[in-house]
Amino acid sequence: MKLYNYIIIFYFLFSNLFVSAQFEKTIPHRMNKEHSALIIETSTNDYVTISHYAGYEEYDHSSILFKISQDGEIMDSIYFSESNLGGDIININNNEILLSGYIHEERTQEEDGTILSYKVELPCFFKMDENFNMISIDTIPLPNNFPINPLFSFPQGFPCRRIIPTQNNNFLALCSGIEVCLYELSYDFDTIQTNFFHNNFFFLPIVIKNNNDSSFYFFSDLDVYHVNKNLEFTHIKNLNTVVYDGIIRKLKTVKYLNDNRILMYFGADASYQGANFEEQIGVYIVDTLLNVQDYVYFGDSENILDMPVMDRSGIDFTDENNIFVVSIVNHCGFHYMPENSEEMTSIMVSVLDSNLNIKNQTFYGGDNRYSPCDIKATSDGGCIIISSKYEVNSGNNYGHVHLLKVNENGELSPPISNEEINNSTMKLAFIYPNPSKDFINVRYGAHLKNVSIEIFDISGKKIFVKNLKNPISRIDIQNLKIGSYVYHILNDNKIIEKEILIKK
Repeated sequence: MKLYNYIIIFYFLFSNLFVSAQFEKTIPHRMNKEHSALIIETSTNDYVTISHYAGYEEYDHSSILFKISQDGEIMDSIYFSESNLGGDIININNNEILLSGYIHEERTQEEDGTILSYKVELPCFFKMDENFNMISIDTIPLPNNFPINPLFSFPQGFPCRRIIPTQNNNFLALCSGIEVCLYELSYDFDTIQTNFFHNNFFFLPIVIKNNNDSSFYFFSDLDVYHVNKNLEFTHIKNLNTVVYDGIIRKLKTVKYLNDNRILMYFGADASYQGANFEEQIGVYIVDTLLNVQDYVYFGDSENILDMPVMDRSGIDFTDENNIFVVSIVNHCGFHYMPENSEEMTSIMVSVLDSNLNIKNQTFYGGDNRYSPCDIKATSDGGCIIISSKYEVNSGNNYGHVHLLKVNENGELSPPISNEEINNSTMKLAFIYPNPSKDFINVRYGAHLKNVSIEIFDISGKKIFVKNLKNPISRIDIQNLKIGSYVYHILNDNKIIEKEILIKK
């Protein structure tokens, strides 16, 4: 065989080792339909997910861990029947995984001659290797001054919600219940120090490690605090003084983009007169003094309801010129949803550069209710997203685990099999509501610049055409007769979406 033949064979064998696998997959596992699922990448480029199990009781305290291969197949699973491990999951040394959450402990206390039974939630930590071999299970005691009331009907305590490795190989654990408590823990989970923070805000505070020293930033509601190495809090700024033209409603993710720039991801109020509830996604870059450098909003329209992730992280990156943002897009439009109905939603994946310019924007789902929970940028340059997929007509009160692994453009690779074609929900554009009576809204990726829509009757005759100027555009169809039509959405005269439109 000639030398160049060997070179060609070697090239294909070697290049296949670095092919980025993408997939969209639903795992039929019962989970909370709104939130509570996390994901990480392992040292072998597989994935580990953790989610709450949706049991029959009102409060189910169990979790399930899946190991997922690079192409989306389940490799292993482990079920925890008495532990809620939906707090956090991180990679630590020696290819180990650390999970946190809480374990219930039954206690009794005598009150005026009566023995009262009550439950407390103790912060727990499960350390295991990437093959799910358990290394240790640890709980840490509640602080001595924790205000236990045995008359309360609900469990009291501090589930561990966040774990952050410190610069001296310890851990900072954010635990919250009635109040918030920061623990500094040794690598073996001995308590070094604690400090309370009285938080009246509904959403979970966020803590990030200061890249420049051993301190931390603590974000609670709209207030930002500096936390020194002794876990002492100093108020820095209120975020209302940071944003320009929006009000932060749900701060979800804060991450360092580099040593001097910080990413903030949140749900923000949209300023529309007379709207009861409108929301958009805000992404800001601020410096270490929280001064704004760049910002971008998604879903800035009265005809759309965009929402941030329901649970944890909505933004991540491996390269600061490829920032992945995930959010929820409501197809129906909040104002037009039938009363008491469950809305159909999409997952929107946006890819931004370091100045928050939109490089690409893609939509997934739309056939049921999707609630993204967590996103992780992956070592191959893409990202993986874990969501809850709730089938709105199933009659169930729970969702299933939905996984979406995309490439550096936020897209699935071109499908190579009928199965992949059937399983893919990827769209560059869609319309809603459908069926519709008076109007439709067209939503397309904000990176597209020359977009139009064409509508055809059942004979194939083109009866409507319009150039679109806004990624969220409203079109009046009152003059169309009741019946079925076909619509095409085009970009640069190339069809990117084709479906049936039903006029009521």
